[in-house]
Amino acid sequence: MKKFIEEAVERLVDEVRTDCGAESLAHVLAVVPTAESGRRLRLALARRFPKGIVPPEVRLPDQLEIDSEDPSLATRADELMALCAAIGGNRADVEYAAELADLRRLLAEKALSFADVAAVESGDERWHDLAELEKRYYDALAARSLKDRIQMRKEGRPLPEGVEKVMRFDHAF
Repeated sequence: MKKFIEEAVERLVDEVRTDCGAESLAHVLAVVPTAESGRRLRLALARRFPKGIVPPEVRLPDQLEIDSEDPSLATRADELMALCAAIGGNRADVEYAAELADLRRLLAEKALSFADVAAVESGDERWHDLAELEKRYYDALAARSLKDRIQMRKEGRPLPEGVEKVMRFDHAF
């Protein structure tokens, strides 16, 4: 049985182009599960092409969906503060805000918001209350010129210039 990294390299070899006399994978975006797997992938490509190769763009799944360098992206602390403000702004609300943040992250795994669930669960007032709270949360972030990480993930992110193909390597290397 071949190692995942070897399988990934074999798949990428089929995508190699020759640009200006150099072998290149610059037109490929490789999505890997961890930063370490990205380093291993680049190292394996360097070994496979001893004369050199332009490596693919390598990103983690979150980096494919959002620009983590965007200065308007709310940090986890910003999100917690905005949730506290949406609840009522008391220090005692921090624990409740943290629980809501955890719930939002669980829903985000399925690309859902409180409002999305409220639309489906129309008979359950709790979800409508949470959707209203979420609206106040978005307003609190907007007041500070910040964007919600989950909402940005739902909106997606454009591919880098020159990338023609995305290849996902979801196995652990």
